[in-house]
Amino acid sequence: MVKLGEYIDGATQLPYVAEGVKLRGRTIFLLPLFSNKPGEWFAFLPSGSGRLQRVALVDVIQGSYIAAAPIDPSSDFCLPLANLVFQQMSFSGVARPLMGLEDAIEGTASLLDLYEIVSNLHTAGHPGASQLTQALVNQLFVVSRSLFDVLQSLCRAVCSVVKRLDDPGKPLMKNLPTSFARVALHGDKPRSTDEISAKYGMPEPIAKFYRSQAPFLADIRQIRDGVIHRGHNVGYVMNLDEGLAVPTRDAPWNRLEIWDGACVGENELGSLRRLFAHVIHESAAATTRFAETFFSCIDLPAPISPGNRVFLRSPLNHYLIGIHHTLASPWERI
Repeated sequence: MVKLGEYIDGATQLPYVAEGVKLRGRTIFLLPLFSNKPGEWFAFLPSGSGRLQRVALVDVIQGSYIAAAPIDPSSDFCLPLANLVFQQMSFSGVARPLMGLEDAIEGTASLLDLYEIVSNLHTAGHPGASQLTQALVNQLFVVSRSLFDVLQSLCRAVCSVVKRLDDPGKPLMKNLPTSFARVALHGDKPRSTDEISAKYGMPEPIAKFYRSQAPFLADIRQIRDGVIHRGHNVGYVMNLDEGLAVPTRDAPWNRLEIWDGACVGENELGSLRRLFAHVIHESAAATTRFAETFFSCIDLPAPISPGNRVFLRSPLNHYLIGIHHTLASPWERI
């Protein structure tokens, strides 16, 4: 292992890079490595000579790192798409969308923390609590929509480089727009798998992925556009004993098929926390489905760092790690 202060000649000599790996046009992202065997961090910074120098690192408080397993399962999680990009899709133009993806995921965790704060403000009788709630709901749909457009940026960057498995001589896709919604939807209506495949020259599994996301995206876009562009408010938010709630029979919330069971109380009032958890869970899950679909039908190089994964660390990640519990127990005061 490289000692503190020592230099290596380039990124291929980083301790987490497989010996003899063929990059095939990829970049090696410079990330901290936590090695479980010596139990220490390995971090490198570029020097003026073009080499990399190992520097001291005590810990990563927030950000990405590489390891064989999460250091703290309560705050560190592996986002499959971020790991796939690092390992096998780190082509030119992909680094910026990847940073956007990680920022968007961090943004969703922040929204869940802000939700708890705003809910507590309602309990305390804060005079501006309702206004803050409306602003937070607006932001929920902005972040969700932006996450899908980050996915689209990643897709466009990768499509210009990789080959399809079924016909390597054929472009992976053609005339792909910058908006995810423009692929999945025609106006407000979902496109069929066949239409998407024919229009953009997609392999069928990828076209099916876009089609599968279309209904959720249509709901998100309708609500977001109504709130942001047409000046509609999010409807009246009720402060119940069990938590914040919205009228599920009224627009725009009656568009969402999530109101059943424990998340709906008297007078058809549904848990606002359930709404937040649902939108964030579905948005994040789309990134995993995207990674699985791409991996199944494109020709990718061997992993850069076999046996390791990229983990995202944040003090707010416990909201994302525990989101299934939130969906199952949506009321924040029960």
